[in-house]
Amino acid sequence: EYFAVQQDISGISSVIGSVETPFKGIFDGNNHTLTVNISASGYIGLFGYIQDATIKRVKLAGIVNGDSDADGGHGGLVGYSKNGIVENCHNSATLNCAYKRNGGIVGYNEYGTIRYCTNSGSVLGTVESGDRTGGICGYNEGGTIMNCSNSGKVFGDDGIGGIVGQNSNGGSVRSCSNSGSVSGDLYIGGIVGEFYSEPFRASTTSGIFYGYNEGEIIGSDEVAGIVGYADNGLIQSCYNVGKITCSGESVHGIAWSSTTMLENCNYLKGTVSGSDEGISAEDLVKEMATVFTPENG
Repeated sequence: EYFAVQQDISGISSVIGSVETPFKGIFDGNNHTLTVNISASGYIGLFGYIQDATIKRVKLAGIVNGDSDADGGHGGLVGYSKNGIVENCHNSATLNCAYKRNGGIVGYNEYGTIRYCTNSGSVLGTVESGDRTGGICGYNEGGTIMNCSNSGKVFGDDGIGGIVGQNSNGGSVRSCSNSGSVSGDLYIGGIVGEFYSEPFRASTTSGIFYGYNEGEIIGSDEVAGIVGYADNGLIQSCYNVGKITCSGESVHGIAWSSTTMLENCNYLKGTVSGSDEGISAEDLVKEMATVFTPENG
């Protein structure tokens, strides 16, 4: 089924779709603004649960409050996306969640695609249990996230990223940028908080590619400009110019890992707390000019 929005709509307080009855159609917001005031539990967002669906051209405003302590998905636009496509959407709504997998656009992305989406709303987990929280997506399991940007504040506990809280199972994050502040306790990154991949997936299709962070990154341990903690996989052509502050000992310009491949990545000198490593602004601009082309963002 195809649904098209014809005008701005306010006062939305109900969640569309659930595990039992997922939304499976095409929803075209036609670039209209949908203003929500949602307080719910379980799978939370304008759409709670979608499967093989397409959500496009939606502008979301307002507030989404999640009070669930169960493993699920909490998003501004979509709580849980299974094989879905979310594209050309923008969220400015504030997302307040008490538990895991919180994202400004999608909470949990299972083998779906999120592309050409932006978030400017605050994505707020809790200091006790707000794990896997990201400006665009909380948990990306085998999905593709590309050409997305975040400028909103992102806060939580462990696994906090400007774009994705945790990326795993062959998922990829490509041509994404963050300018919002990112803060938490453990595994805090400007693009991705935690990145897990099998060794054989260190390829051109799975990993973190062409990422750029200029937001401030703050955490207690495993704090980095691009990926807070990485286990195997590939991080390629990523750059950081944002200030990185860590109250513990493990702080890095790009990522912490002993097993992940880093290719063509660099960071601005003086951005890492307690370190004078990195390269000059002039050299960084020159290097980035050869990497960021119209083809790759």
